[in-house]
Amino acid sequence: MKLAGRVFIVFLSLALPLLAATDKNEWCGTSGPEYVQYLLSVHEKHARELKFQATVAPIVRTTDVGEIAVMEGNSKTLIQSNPFDLAGKKLTWKRNAAGEYTLKVSSGSVSSTQGDPISLQDDDSEEISFTSGFHFPFYNKDFASAFINSDGNLTFKVKDDASTSRDTTRVLTGPPRVAPFFLDLDPSSRGEVRVLQSAKKLRITWNGVPEFGSQNSNTFQMTLSKSGKIEIVFGTIDSRAAVTGISPGKSAKSKAIDFSQTASLAGIKGAVLERFAAMFDVDYAGLIDEFHRTHSQDFDFIVIFTDFEYDHPGFAFFQHIKNQITGIGLEEFDSSSSFGSPKVEGFLLMGFINNYPNDVNTVFLGENDTLSIMGQENGHRWLAFPRAVIEGKSSTELLGRDLAHWSFFMDSDASVMEGNDIRDNGNGTFTTVAAVEKYSKLDRYIMGLISPSRVKPFFVVRAAGNRGKAPQIGQLITGTRINVTVNDIIAAEGVREPSSADAPKSFKEAFIYLHLPGVTPSSAGIDHVERIRSAWTTFFHKATGKKGTIDTTLK
Repeated sequence: MKLAGRVFIVFLSLALPLLAATDKNEWCGTSGPEYVQYLLSVHEKHARELKFQATVAPIVRTTDVGEIAVMEGNSKTLIQSNPFDLAGKKLTWKRNAAGEYTLKVSSGSVSSTQGDPISLQDDDSEEISFTSGFHFPFYNKDFASAFINSDGNLTFKVKDDASTSRDTTRVLTGPPRVAPFFLDLDPSSRGEVRVLQSAKKLRITWNGVPEFGSQNSNTFQMTLSKSGKIEIVFGTIDSRAAVTGISPGKSAKSKAIDFSQTASLAGIKGAVLERFAAMFDVDYAGLIDEFHRTHSQDFDFIVIFTDFEYDHPGFAFFQHIKNQITGIGLEEFDSSSSFGSPKVEGFLLMGFINNYPNDVNTVFLGENDTLSIMGQENGHRWLAFPRAVIEGKSSTELLGRDLAHWSFFMDSDASVMEGNDIRDNGNGTFTTVAAVEKYSKLDRYIMGLISPSRVKPFFVVRAAGNRGKAPQIGQLITGTRINVTVNDIIAAEGVREPSSADAPKSFKEAFIYLHLPGVTPSSAGIDHVERIRSAWTTFFHKATGKKGTIDTTLK
C-alpha cells in the first residue's frame, strides 16, 4: 500500500529584539519522546494555571492569506514570562532506596564554607574525582566522579561545555545532571567557582559569576551528600532566565514545576525542571491543537517560523511528536493525540524570520542557506540517528553532534544532514569538497524513498578532532579510511519498516503566521515566508533526487 502524507508549517509574528548571533557550528537541535513529554507537561501546567485563574482564552482568529494561515495569539497559545524568583530559597531533594526523590522548598542562605577555587573558563568543564569513600547515588545509579560545568550545572558520565542553547532540551536529553542555574555563565570574566570535598559531601559554589557578555552577578550553591540528598541554595541572582532542576538524562519522564509555588513534592522518578524566562513563551501543543480546530487534521509535520526572537531551543529545531518507523535509530512512540491530530509527526521551529536573508539562496550560517536549513530540520524527521556495525561492533562512528547529525568525518555526499562530500587523496589525507547540497542516497533510504540496494558504499575517516563540527568546504583531514555499506547500518538497526515500497513519498506542508493580540501582522513577514514556502517545495523535490514531494498549500 502506498501512502501520502501531509506536513504543516507555522509562522509566528511578534515584534521583539533580536538576540545575539548563534554559534555557526552549533545551531540545530532535535529531540524525541523525552522533550515532547516535557512540552506536554508545560502545556498541562499552562492549562492548569488558566483554569486556576478562571481565564477563558478567546477563540484564536485565523485568516488564510494565500497559503499562509494568519493566527492571532491568545492566552492559550502564549505563556507569560517567568523571571527568576528563587533568591533566598533552598531546594532539597531527598532520595529513597528506590531512587525516587521528595522535594522540599524552603528558605536558605549560601554557606560561607566553600573550599578552594577551581579554574573554569567560558564554556568549560572540569572533572572531579570524588574523595575516597564518597560515592554519589543519583536516581538509580552510583557515580564516583562528576563534571563541573561553568554554565551553572554538574553532569555525570560526560562533560557538557557546548555553546548551544542552555535550555530544557539539553537538560532532558543530555547526560544525568543537577542544574542549579543552567545559563551561559562566564567565570573567567569575574567571580569564581569553589569546590569543597569530604568523605560525606561535595559542595560547589558559583560566587558572583556573571552571564556571558554581562557585568551582572549570580551566586548560588549546590551540595551533594553521600546519602543522595541534593541541596541547592540561591544567593544574589541578577540574571532572569535559566533552567533549574534535576534530570536523569535521556528520560521521557519529566515535570514542569513552579518551585516558588511548591512547598513539597513526593514520588519524583524523572526530571523536574523550571524554565525561567524574561520573555513569554509559546505553548506548542496549545498552538498546534488550536490550528487543527480550524484546518485539516491530515498534516504530518508542523514548522514554526517567528518574526520575533525569544528563548527557544537553538537557531532551528525539530521536535518529534511520534515515530512508528523501525530500522532508522529512533524509538517508537506516539504523542500525536495531544496535538490535535492523529497524523502529525513532528514540528519544525525555525525561529525569527529576520534571521533569514531575503534571498533564500544566500549562504549565511556556516555553509548553509535558508533552504538547506529547512532541509536539515525537515530531514530530522528521519535523520541522522542510526548506528552501524563497524569492525564487528555496533558503533556511533557515523554520527556527529548530539548523535543526530552525520559526523564531520563522514563522506555524506554533501548531505544537508551534515558530514561533507569528502575526496580521498590516496595518501592518507582527505579533502572536504562540498557540503549541505541534498539528501544523499543513504538519507533517501532512511527516509523510505529508495531501496537499500540503491545505496552505494561510502566511508568515514577515522581521525583526531571534533566529529560534531559543522560542514566546512576545503578542509584537509589526515586519518584512516573506514569503508561502510548500508548493510552495516541494517546489521545494527534492522531493515527499515515500512520499506520503500510502502513508505510515503508525498507530504503536505502548511504555513501559519501567529501574531500578538491587537498587533497587525507584518505583510513584509508574510511575503518573506511566502518566498521560503515557494522555493522549499522545489528544493525538497530536487534534494531527494526527485523521489519525494511536498505540497505547501493549505487546501
